Amino acid sequence: MKTVKCRTDSSKCLTAASVSCGDGGYQVYSSESHAGGMLADIIPGPVTWYSMSYVCGPTDGTIPEFRWTGPTFPQSNPSPMVGSNSPAQSDNELSLFDRDGKAAAYVALDDELTIYLWGGEPVAYLDVDNAGGYHVYGFNGKHLGWFVNGVVWAHDGNASCATSSVLRTTQVESFKAFKQFKPFKSFKEFAPFRPFLTSSFGDTQCMLLLSEGRD
Repeated sequence: MKTVKCRTDSSKCLTAASVSCGDGGYQVYSSESHAGGMLADIIPGPVTWYSMSYVCGPTDGTIPEFRWTGPTFPQSNPSPMVGSNSPAQSDNELSLFDRDGKAAAYVALDDELTIYLWGGEPVAYLDVDNAGGYHVYGFNGKHLGWFVNGVVWAHDGNASCATSSVLRTTQVESFKAFKQFKPFKSFKEFAPFRPFLTSSFGDTQCMLLLSEGRD
């Protein structure tokens, strides 16, 4: 099973599938569309993203419908969990906060979805999960958790980090340190099955969890 994602024009997904399967064709199993940003679809934004799962081989001629899933953008009814003092979000960075609302790390959307600690150290990155959302992998190849619905979930199913959009309040963000050079990505270990996700933070602190991905 292969998965392709594209933005703005769904025909780009069809073209990419055709190229990956060569002249043998492909069979579409599922498709959807949702709101995302210009560089990535981690959080809802003004750009339409398309996703399609397929298998190379003889096709029955099914055309993907790309039905809309998730919230629209902008949301007509803002979530009551969003605090009035939530900091403005950069177009190319997504801040991650710990259970106390302190900025601990951020995702560089224009830098291969790399996760940097607030001190500038690159420790992990996001990798698309076919089950929805993203895997969180350390540069050392260790599977750290999942990024789903604006939350980094640890292996026990509890939240470890979250974006400002899912927290009531957050502390004022301090200045970020300069980004350090990224190490090479080590071979990724097998991802475990995703557990039942709770609705609360666990004992694993955000910075501690992400630091386990150090090269």
